[in-house]
Amino acid sequence: MSPFYAAHGVEPLLLFDITEVTFLVHKITTHLPMANLLAIRAQMLQKHKDNLARIHNRVLAAHYTSAWDFEKQNINRIQDYSFDSGELVLVLDKKI
Repeated sequence: MSPFYAAHGVEPLLLFDITEVTFLVHKITTHLPMANLLAIRAQMLQKHKDNLARIHNRVLAAHYTSAWDFEKQNINRIQDYSFDSGELVLVLDKKI
């Protein structure tokens, strides 16, 4: 999964979605100095925190889904041992 797909849920055609970014700023009708163009670009990047939060939520959901799938596939192999503090436990450290 690409980072862009993780953030937006679609594969990119370009490096960013031009139509969505265009609607984040005011309409440009005249020639603008560099400072104003940089300010407009900063406005385009305002969704950055929202994208990071969305990525975080999707990665976390994928993590939990993966863990649940692993448990479901290996339900007969997983054993829950509950050892009390101070008990001796024999562990086989086998190198394959």
